[in-house]
Amino acid sequence: MRFHFKSFAMLTMLVGSFTACCSAVNALEINAKNTAGILTAITDKKLINDKGYIILKSDGKIEGMSDGKSVTGDWSEKDGFYCRSMAVGDGRVDIDCQIILNTDDGLIFHRHKGAGRKVGPYKAQ
Repeated sequence: MRFHFKSFAMLTMLVGSFTACCSAVNALEINAKNTAGILTAITDKKLINDKGYIILKSDGKIEGMSDGKSVTGDWSEKDGFYCRSMAVGDGRVDIDCQIILNTDDGLIFHRHKGAGRKVGPYKAQ
């Protein structure tokens, strides 16, 4: 088997492009370590999971889709927590303040200030 420098160079370039492409999607997962930092990194980004997506807008609004239903609401950062009030379809969701965990699988929203159910993972785009 002969070594072809051009083939190796092309393969290296493709692998590098793939790595740059896909790590950019989750770059915030590498840099942000606490809820306030994560919120700064994900504001105005689409957060996607297996049920749909949400966007935490810079104006404090929430928009998205979950199981084919519209998600709307308001959010803010208070005392290091992500706090939100929202509706999914015609139903209201309880007001809640949460911790956002930055894991290898994506972002996890840990309800009731870290004492409740975990929701996620979400990937940012």
